Amino acid sequence: MGQKVLIVKGQKKAARLLGEDFVNEGFQVEMLYRGKLVLNAVRLNPPDVIILDITVPGKDMMTICKEIRKFSNVPILMLIAKDEDINDAKFLGLEEYDYICNPFNPREVVARAKTILRRSL
Repeated sequence: MGQKVLIVKGQKKAARLLGEDFVNEGFQVEMLYRGKLVLNAVRLNPPDVIILDITVPGKDMMTICKEIRKFSNVPILMLIAKDEDINDAKFLGLEEYDYICNPFNPREVVARAKTILRRSL
């Protein structure tokens, strides 16, 4: 089987559409719709890459990223709002992250994830 992607997105329909593009590219896909479930999922069944939406309910994205970094170096691609300032103070100090702005083309997210995975080898 292919590499595993964990998609964490609050909107189930959008997550499924994005997941389909990953499946079509040979990835195994796991989806979560609540932020508080992410840490346990990453510990129990580590993905090769995480796609993490800024709007995921249950726990904010920055907290999730910081907590994951305490035990894993899995690459994380953050989906942020177009008007979000990536240079905002809350992003400072977070290393080894990449981001893409909404609205996005799902194929672009897949391509970016593949690039991140190649860089992390």
